[in-house]
Amino acid sequence: GLSYRQSFTNRLFVDILKTYLELPENSDETLTKLRLEAMGEELFGPRKNEVIPYLAALLGLKLDEEAGTNLPTDPQFLQQRTFLAMGEWVEALVKRRSLIMVFEDLHWADPSSVKLIQYLLTLTVYNPVLMICVTRPERDTAFWEIKNQSSQHYSKNYEELILWPL
Repeated sequence: GLSYRQSFTNRLFVDILKTYLELPENSDETLTKLRLEAMGEELFGPRKNEVIPYLAALLGLKLDEEAGTNLPTDPQFLQQRTFLAMGEWVEALVKRRSLIMVFEDLHWADPSSVKLIQYLLTLTVYNPVLMICVTRPERDTAFWEIKNQSSQHYSKNYEELILWPL
């Protein structure tokens, strides 16, 4: 699990992808692109060009002109396609083995990361994914509403553990 701050859009998922790609801290863009391309080939095969450009955009990578011009210019549509790409990445991983995703400090999560977690929660219904979400009991955070919705919409797959201060 990784902690993060509200000031970075999708920071949580940037860190998760970089960890999965086994990138050293402060790795350069060339190494990141190489590992992302290799992952794309391995996980998506001929469909890699439909997924990898969105994961690259999430990582803040400058794409080559051909790939960059194919990305949507509408921010909402780009976000939607990026969420779908992350969902496809998760589904590709669970085809190999069950997956546990740990999200810590969600009381500090940026709204975009919270929306992406909300989308990924839908994948837990049909895929062997365990999502562990850790947050403080602060009701005025972006994640709190998602927590409440999850307890209702995914009641068969949802379990809440409350840890009281020592």
